[in-house]
Amino acid sequence: MQVSGCLGTNTGFDGVSYQPVWPDGKPNHPTAVQFTSPRTGHAFDHNFKRVAFEANLPRIEAPDFGGTCNGRTGQGCTRIPKTDDGGAPADFYPFFSTQQHGEQCVWALGNVNPGVTTNDFGKNAQFGDLLFLTFLRFGGHGATVLATDDYRQVLSTNPCTAELEGDTDQDGGDED
Repeated sequence: MQVSGCLGTNTGFDGVSYQPVWPDGKPNHPTAVQFTSPRTGHAFDHNFKRVAFEANLPRIEAPDFGGTCNGRTGQGCTRIPKTDDGGAPADFYPFFSTQQHGEQCVWALGNVNPGVTTNDFGKNAQFGDLLFLTFLRFGGHGATVLATDDYRQVLSTNPCTAELEGDTDQDGGDED
């Protein structure tokens, strides 16, 4: 028996993954994806001093994907992607938060989990402002163009450092 596959794409963000059914503490919803902060250094024994939130929404909302985001000007770009039924914002777009897992701070991806989430960083506002970078212009013989493919916000500190047994370096280390 053959299983049918996708023959095209749906550029609207209105499927199940863009509904508020992400981990939020409700019994019929999944648990959050949890992970500790990555570490750096020769023995992975240093925390990063700072973290950044980034989402490539401008790129996935670009006209060549059926969206309205102008990557050169930022006009029509949104932090919550639009559905395909007239451009209404999606019901939900997942974001990062922190939670306590015993004595350890962990990151989570999903929705606010009441009584467990310790910081949601402004939910979708955590992704910050449009990040404009200089790109080589395709076929431009070295010419450049200023454009955006991402939202980004860099936090000046790491609010959720990872701990290892016997760890004495919790000051953020020297790496960025």
